[in-house]
Amino acid sequence: MPHNRPTSKKYSSWLMVMVLLLLSSCSKDPANVPSVMGYYVESTSTETYQPTEFIAAVNNSEFLRQQLGGDYLMSNIVSRGGRATLLTRQYRLDTIFSNEADYVYALGLWAVETHSFTYSTLSVTGQPIVLSARVTFPKAKSGRAHKLNSLSVYAHYYYNNEDIAPSRDLSPLTLRTLFNSAVIEPDFQGHGNTSEQVFSDISYKAMGRQMLDCALAAIEL
Repeated sequence: MPHNRPTSKKYSSWLMVMVLLLLSSCSKDPANVPSVMGYYVESTSTETYQPTEFIAAVNNSEFLRQQLGGDYLMSNIVSRGGRATLLTRQYRLDTIFSNEADYVYALGLWAVETHSFTYSTLSVTGQPIVLSARVTFPKAKSGRAHKLNSLSVYAHYYYNNEDIAPSRDLSPLTLRTLFNSAVIEPDFQGHGNTSEQVFSDISYKAMGRQMLDCALAAIEL
């Protein structure tokens, strides 16, 4: 009937759009496929901290030493801030892990685990590349499955000292772990394991892809 024609035409248009989107997202070029097994490649280092040890490690990180220099006052303020964050968040995390272990309330059921790892993604020229990154999260000491509240992805700014690349050092952003979050920090091309290359700070599309692939790899890990 005449009044049905616009509806049919609308559905046909939507169908055509969906087909085009599907075709455009599927590429036969192997350069667009980071890895046949996934994005995660390997863990290059793993450390586990008790909560107070974790705060001390962040406060004593090379990142903060370089940023604060010899400013004792600011260093003291930052250290107090880290301890205050733990003080306000530890009870909440203790409660979460106690509930998951079927306890009313217990202490010491969790720790902070951090991994430096590598993952497959695409370079600024669209070629397959393996980059480095870090992921930090709270974990049950028993190995029991744990449900996180969020994933926090941190894109760092430019720096010229590789000692503070995310994969090589803890940053203050890892304190987000105390909010029951996995903190994901890509080095990006030009830092970490590719420090001999030029940092891709103006290649926003490439950096966005590298960040997304890093988050997917961290989830695999």
